[in-house]
Amino acid sequence: DYWETAKKKVMADTGNFLDRLQGYDKENMKETVVEKLQPYLKDKNFPPDVVKAVSQALVGLCQWVIAIEKFYRVNKVVKPKKAKLAEADAEFQAAMADLSISQAQLKEVDDRLALLQKTLDESKTKKAALEEEFSLTETKLTRATKLMAGLGGEKSRYTEASANLGEIYSKILGDVVMSAGMIAYLGPFTYKFRAALTSNWLALCKKSGIPGSKEYISASFLGDAVKIQEWQLLGLPSDDFSVENALVSTMARRWPLFIDPQGQANNWIKNLERANKLTTLRPTEGDYLKSLSNCIRYGMPVLLENVGEEMDPVLDPVLTKSVFKESGMLSMTIGDSTIEYNETFRLYITTKLPRPHYTPETS
Repeated sequence: DYWETAKKKVMADTGNFLDRLQGYDKENMKETVVEKLQPYLKDKNFPPDVVKAVSQALVGLCQWVIAIEKFYRVNKVVKPKKAKLAEADAEFQAAMADLSISQAQLKEVDDRLALLQKTLDESKTKKAALEEEFSLTETKLTRATKLMAGLGGEKSRYTEASANLGEIYSKILGDVVMSAGMIAYLGPFTYKFRAALTSNWLALCKKSGIPGSKEYISASFLGDAVKIQEWQLLGLPSDDFSVENALVSTMARRWPLFIDPQGQANNWIKNLERANKLTTLRPTEGDYLKSLSNCIRYGMPVLLENVGEEMDPVLDPVLTKSVFKESGMLSMTIGDSTIEYNETFRLYITTKLPRPHYTPETS
């Protein structure tokens, strides 16, 4: 009876026996051991249900043997797969380690690249600033060279001008008389008639002992070459008659009236005063007096175009600049209304009539 012997020999120390069962190296169990178990496993009296009738304690041992044999069969299939899994996991861990190293190296390269890009951008910015500074310096040098070259010529011109200054001063009295006469009286006349009158005036000045230029040229004495050129860019014709008209219109005390059948003066005035918000009015407009009054009040320029030979009598205070003070303010009466007069107000009048006849008060 092996069971009785086993109980005495093997299971005498129960605690140690259970520890041996639990600590059995089932992972490395040999094939020969499993083969030795086969006769017992095939024995009809070995199943736990049968053994239970003989010994309750033996049931657990039978179950353990059956479980160990089954584990061996399963582990025989699983163990190579575990080995392959462990090998694959090791390869994966190695690959991950390599990846981590590569990522660290890539980050180092990216950081280096970012630093190089920053350095490049800074260099480009510095280069652009240096190029701009070089261009500016070169421009200044060119201007300075031209200025130095020009100053050589200017010195001669200033010396000559200084030498002629006494002669210019000696003629200024007659030239001023001629200019005053031009502005005050010659505006309404033709170019030829003006030339004839100025010739007579020059003779009278000479006869009266008033020193002056031998030939009077209004543009030279009254005008500024730069200003005249600006006017011509704004549409003023370049002939002497048109230039004289422009000079008289800007210097006379009375408002200018242009005989302008071709619309040249009209165009020049609109360009001249465009930046000052010029208001263009016509006597045929029903509310032109209201608009004119507003412009007078706020000091805005006005172009009264296409007037006829007879001017509206209500405009007389405007044409004659009949300004008076009321309550400490400059004022003007237009019709039945008294309005504040702004000294920056300017009036230009044009007509398309080729040969109009105006009263002396108008002309």
